[in-house]
Amino acid sequence: MMASLEYRYLRSANPCLTDAARHSFTVQNESHNVLLSLTYNFIAPPPAAPAPVAAAAPPTLAPALIVAAAPPPAAPARMFFVFFDFDSAKLSTEGRRNVEQAIASYKHDPSSSIILRGFTDLVGSDSHNIALSKKRALTVYTYMATHGVKAADMGVDWEGKANPRVNTNQREPQNRRVEIQI
Repeated sequence: MMASLEYRYLRSANPCLTDAARHSFTVQNESHNVLLSLTYNFIAPPPAAPAPVAAAAPPTLAPALIVAAAPPPAAPARMFFVFFDFDSAKLSTEGRRNVEQAIASYKHDPSSSIILRGFTDLVGSDSHNIALSKKRALTVYTYMATHGVKAADMGVDWEGKANPRVNTNQREPQNRRVEIQI
């Protein structure tokens, strides 16, 4: 299960309106919104072999966009998992296959946005694991970008030891991953 919490602040910047009698007036229009989402996958993905990676320029997540009207309901998020060897950011054959499935899903619906999140297991220092999770996320980002996914459609994040799939202090392959959410 995955949960996320998002805050959005919307405001009209000095709107000047005119009524039918041509009288001008201004209004203050602002809104604070808190969005909570829960995602639950009923079928766990099969474990994948670890994968090698190459470094790329670090992209950042785009800030929330201000919208005037509510968007249509979004399709449920699709999740893909790419697993890595211990202390590695290289894509394996199985890892490439999982990324290619995500790319095919994106190409089926190119209006989708993609979030890539890198993680590590709970072994090692926090600073090392943050750097390693970043390398893993950027490896998947680079692979997807070189295989037809628009960079503008991808956001990248890395969380190090945070949010393990299996809560253990041992070397756990399920925790050494990049999650691709489409």
